[in-house]
Amino acid sequence: FFFVNSTFNMATKESKKAALSLYKQLLRSSTQFVTYNYRAYGWRHTKYTFRENRDATSTEEIQSCLTKAQTELDSLRRQVIVDRMYSTNNSIHRLPIFQEAVNK
Repeated sequence: FFFVNSTFNMATKESKKAALSLYKQLLRSSTQFVTYNYRAYGWRHTKYTFRENRDATSTEEIQSCLTKAQTELDSLRRQVIVDRMYSTNNSIHRLPIFQEAVNK
């Protein structure tokens, strides 16, 4: 997001830390989908969006990106719950943690 080595970058240390934290949370959340296609899309979309906005410089633009990322994280977490509720047991791409949850 904000990992430019320029001295003219207006991103603060706190905003860089927040962006990195959101990035990691989004990637972790996207790996929790049972359905392979959703999992792959979540991973790809997160990486693409953060790369697209890595050159943001103004404080307003950075704050807008962070707010949007938080909104997407909340949405992604809800989608993971729905995906788990309606998943089938015949997926070949199931993660071990989900197999344990289904067998309980």
